[in-house]
Amino acid sequence: MAEPSIINRFLVQNNIRIATNPAISPDLVLDFDELLDEITKEKDVLAGLKDTVSAKDIDAKLKKLILWPESEFSVSNTRFFLIESHTTGDSSLIAFGEEDLPFENIEVMDNFFAVIPLYWQNLIHLKNHVQANDPASTLFPKADGSLEKTSLGVGARFTTLHWPAVAWAMKHLNLSMTANQNSIPRELVYDVAAMSENRLAEVPFPFIGRNVPEGHQGQSVMGMSHASIMTYLKYGFHQNNIAWGFNADHQPIGGRYDEIE
Repeated sequence: MAEPSIINRFLVQNNIRIATNPAISPDLVLDFDELLDEITKEKDVLAGLKDTVSAKDIDAKLKKLILWPESEFSVSNTRFFLIESHTTGDSSLIAFGEEDLPFENIEVMDNFFAVIPLYWQNLIHLKNHVQANDPASTLFPKADGSLEKTSLGVGARFTTLHWPAVAWAMKHLNLSMTANQNSIPRELVYDVAAMSENRLAEVPFPFIGRNVPEGHQGQSVMGMSHASIMTYLKYGFHQNNIAWGFNADHQPIGGRYDEIE
């Protein structure tokens, strides 16, 4: 089992959870032990996915978990689904198959299925695994198709709150889009150690007549990218096989920001 990161320990200790703050951490699971306990209690229901029981029927039987039926995707002979805790918002992938998987901290439920915690490093492993087996996959953002020349941009302000609506609408319109635009690094702080050690720079904020710590407090670039990818997975956007984007806009040039970036 992975040792929880500094930020994840802080968040759990202070009852700040993903269910109410979707991009608070680079990871989409803050307490994997807790999520595993919930999954273990309902593993027999989830095991039905190995047979012919539909994902929607399985989800209807779950008590404290959400199984996202439209999140299903396959890599080689392994089927993956996204599962989420009703209470905390912590999420993991569950995988049904016989092949070895390139992820960290996997837990196997009585040979029924594997549980893959959605830590940031596992997102990177998933991207490499998916694209190595299916270069045309649209599970992850990519500059392809219509996005080579133009796209509809959806900005980052309150993005984690309106992603589900955007994902649903764009899926049904069958249109590509750039799902997120981040100001990096001036606005979105991703150095958690600097935050926890009170080393953030002070920047002028004349509107309120004082200086404030650098960065938007409460979101991270990695957390926002991780959450956007999984939100579009939840709503089955990948099933349309159209490219979507994720970019970092109006990046500052020069000075101390170059080093931070």
